[in-house]
Amino acid sequence: MTTPKRYRAIISSSHVDRHGDMMTKQALEQMVNSINCTDKMIRLGVDHRRDFPPRGRLENAELLEKDGDFYVEADIVEYENTDAVDWHDNYIIQYFDNAFQFAEVEQEESLENSISIDPHNFNSFLEAKNFSDSLKANPNFTPKINFHGRKSEIPDPEIIFKFATAGILYQILKPTAKKLGEKVADAITNKAVEEAKKLSSFVEKSLKELFYRCVPKARPVTIVFDLPGKPHIELIARTRDEKLVLKGLREKKLEAIRDEIDSLSKNVKIAKAQFILTNKGNWKFNYLITEIGQTIGTKEGIKKREHQLEIMSSKQKKNGR
Repeated sequence: MTTPKRYRAIISSSHVDRHGDMMTKQALEQMVNSINCTDKMIRLGVDHRRDFPPRGRLENAELLEKDGDFYVEADIVEYENTDAVDWHDNYIIQYFDNAFQFAEVEQEESLENSISIDPHNFNSFLEAKNFSDSLKANPNFTPKINFHGRKSEIPDPEIIFKFATAGILYQILKPTAKKLGEKVADAITNKAVEEAKKLSSFVEKSLKELFYRCVPKARPVTIVFDLPGKPHIELIARTRDEKLVLKGLREKKLEAIRDEIDSLSKNVKIAKAQFILTNKGNWKFNYLITEIGQTIGTKEGIKKREHQLEIMSSKQKKNGR
């Protein structure tokens, strides 16, 4: 058994952050409970980036009080093992000796469509609300609107589209999609085709509006298509080109993802799989999480994650933290 790299750290507090936000005691207590849930564990991530594979998990959280302020302290535990996989030259597997699962893996069917945005990506909360109101005003597609926050100093703009499992997007993507003939397209009814058109139109209008309103202007927007199910599928684009995103949502592009998941499934049991949109409008496998909490990712993706961690560490040392 390998001894994992582990250290204790303060991961959150009730202090007002640089965005003017403050975590309440109740929110911190919920964080502690989430971290200490051994059935669904919280990932050790890097810079709140969803496109980076997990580095490990958080454990043994505790709520502390000092001078009227509250702090969450937890063990930061990196993966115990890192190996090359024996079925692909470009993939690396990282894992603990015990089986578990990450809280981010959602295999229950989603019954509703929703969109989540970070208010910090707008010049004011009112601007964020105006954007959310414009999404609600769409007559053909009315998702639930959520707000989420990240603790990055200047978080890159981000929008998360979460679609119902019964929707057309997941039905095309899932490896077990029913076929009538050679293509999934043959099984799509006229109603489903109309649904796909409405979905594409909604995504295009939403992204155009977001690109106009969100900040920082010089940074790419992280666009997430989150599709819970078995397996949980996540598609991520980092761009300000809505046409490129729409190109990636074409049926043939999505069928390629389905085929890739089917191929991967021959070697490993997948709980969640993530794909990244290239500048050619194709989806490229990034990483997956197995049914026992292992992470299998590309060498390139893991290298980018480690590089970002080095940049963050260097900044912290420079600032005396």
